[in-house]
Amino acid sequence: MPRASLRGCLPPLSSLSALLLLCAAVSGAGACGDDYRDFDASVLRDAGVPDEGVGGEGGVPVKAVFTVAGCDRLEFDAAARAVCTSTRGRPLTFIPLGTGVDTWVWTFQSGLPPSSTLLTPEVRWDALGTYAVSLTVGGNGGAALGTATVLIVPVGAGGTCLSDLDCDGKLGLSCLCGGSSGGGCPAELAGGLCLRRCESSPCAPAELCVDLTRGGLAGAGDGGVGDGGASEPFRVRACLPSCTTGASCRAGLQCRELPTVAVGASALASYAWERACFGAVLSDVGTACRDTLGNLDGSSCLTGRCEAFGARGMCTDLCDATHACPSSAVCATLPSVGSRCLPRCVVGATCGDPLLACQTAGAGGLGFSLPATEPVATTLCAPKRCAGQPDCAPAGSCSSVGGALFCIY
Repeated sequence: MPRASLRGCLPPLSSLSALLLLCAAVSGAGACGDDYRDFDASVLRDAGVPDEGVGGEGGVPVKAVFTVAGCDRLEFDAAARAVCTSTRGRPLTFIPLGTGVDTWVWTFQSGLPPSSTLLTPEVRWDALGTYAVSLTVGGNGGAALGTATVLIVPVGAGGTCLSDLDCDGKLGLSCLCGGSSGGGCPAELAGGLCLRRCESSPCAPAELCVDLTRGGLAGAGDGGVGDGGASEPFRVRACLPSCTTGASCRAGLQCRELPTVAVGASALASYAWERACFGAVLSDVGTACRDTLGNLDGSSCLTGRCEAFGARGMCTDLCDATHACPSSAVCATLPSVGSRCLPRCVVGATCGDPLLACQTAGAGGLGFSLPATEPVATTLCAPKRCAGQPDCAPAGSCSSVGGALFCIY
């Protein structure tokens, strides 16, 4: 019997073909080989299971089985056909898993490219919609056809995006830092982030209104606290997905304590610290904040406040009985300075700064006092006490402040 031609052997997708797609995609190539059967197309005309492949004399049975890499979600519909869900402009790689194959002809409805004879083509779709994909394969054993579906859907809150077109407009989402609009955004947000602004619109139940405008521009005054007029595109007040652990966030984001506000609050309103998904940008309380020229730079801090604690400066925050600090810090009162959030630490730690040390509360000078609710043994990173100049060399000097000696920059 001569080898069957590809054109004459293109049956519609059958339940057998779909089950092969399911088995190959989930279990890997060859996982269903023992259960596979080849059928003669002349036999099955009314059984509801068209021919999966037409075998030739002495040929290895061909299988048009493939999977897709790069999907946001890979599922199967009621007929067990593979369904790849992705977003606009994202590359998807199609990988054949069949046996006895030496030719591949791919067809991608409205895809870029629309067809290919490569073994593992990379394809993208630039418009939302539902698209059919087919693979026709041939070999010494004949020919076979396999199909799947690609769904290009809008991105939900917290997802990646290239432009506003990617984000679900029905939910009021827009794209922050995606594609060409990402100029001025830090690298950690270069993948784009679909979010909803919350200056006036409410957030969804699983979201928090996070105020990222406080950093403002360096030197904005009042310790570097911004007024929401900063030029950086990521300085927004937006609804971000709440979280409990990093596993709650998409890849590239972290579950962080962030300043959250009530919808419609003023630019400098008080805020609470709650956990939400965001990139590793803007520094937490306790982080160094002097710029490359040695100037205090509040724009690098989540709170917008950088103060002259230590040689490298420290991101801090104002605090009082009703305005708590993040869980990593404590509201400590420093004489002649006032109440500030200082980071917790472990006794003996250097706090990452030669002029700071992990210390307990103490009176006098820049020594700090703790709120009554905090254990007396609590240790915080604070200006280092000193007995003489060698304790502060070479970064600072041992100076008298309020009757006690501390390392001063």
